[in-house]
Amino acid sequence: MAEKNVGQRLIITAVAILVGLVLLYPPEQKLRPGLDIAGGTSLIFEIDTSAAENDPQLAERVKTLLQKRVDPKGVYNLTWRVHGRNRLEVQMPLPPKDATARRTAYADALEKVYSHEFRRGAIEAALRQSGDARDAALRKLARGRADEALAGADGETRRAAIEKVVADREQLLFAARDRFEAYKTADTARLAGPTATQPADTQSATAPAPLTQEKLDEAARDGLELYEEAVQDVLATNLNRARFEEVLDLEKSSPIRQKSLDQLLDRHADLRDLLEAVLAEYAA
Repeated sequence: MAEKNVGQRLIITAVAILVGLVLLYPPEQKLRPGLDIAGGTSLIFEIDTSAAENDPQLAERVKTLLQKRVDPKGVYNLTWRVHGRNRLEVQMPLPPKDATARRTAYADALEKVYSHEFRRGAIEAALRQSGDARDAALRKLARGRADEALAGADGETRRAAIEKVVADREQLLFAARDRFEAYKTADTARLAGPTATQPADTQSATAPAPLTQEKLDEAARDGLELYEEAVQDVLATNLNRARFEEVLDLEKSSPIRQKSLDQLLDRHADLRDLLEAVLAEYAA
């Protein structure tokens, strides 16, 4: 009988240990060492109670308010403790040893994405060329890293999405080219003045009204505005940095986050693999 009881106890003990190991795995995520082991900072704040001397829950309410303001998502691993009626302790552990490496990897992934942005200088350099050389430069700008993205794309749907991005950018770049030429023509006429731009037959009843310098200046300004709008349309195809990082910071379970990310991945199909690398580093 005694041997049977010992055997039962050993089985129960083994099961308890096994359950405990399962519940505590992985230990680096489930077990939090204190500040004395992991290192960190402990700050104790004293609350001014002169306006609420008779409020026994003042410190608790201040703690709740600060938690919502400082760490609403609970991602900073802060420990909040109330001491007495008017003291609040905040413990801030040191970041994990690999935190710097993870931040660096995330920053590098972001930089790879942003390195493929359109730059105004590159657009204007291409536009300053002429003839076939200019058109070739604009097409090269429009393609960007599309060929690299196509090499890694799986499925016709993704390849078609990449080619659509290229076609849309090319259309905008060639629109900027046409606006640039129109502006140059108008500005040349402005600099030449009204005398040089008048038609030979100014006495005919059907001849257009003489151009004044004011009209020439206005035409040049309008041409420049239209050209600037065209360039901005091209630059607007870049990934919106602020919006992208704002979406990343949303709750991971948020449907708005997932929907927004899907839209960004579709709109920037040629950057999809780089964007997915950013997402992976962000989640690490």
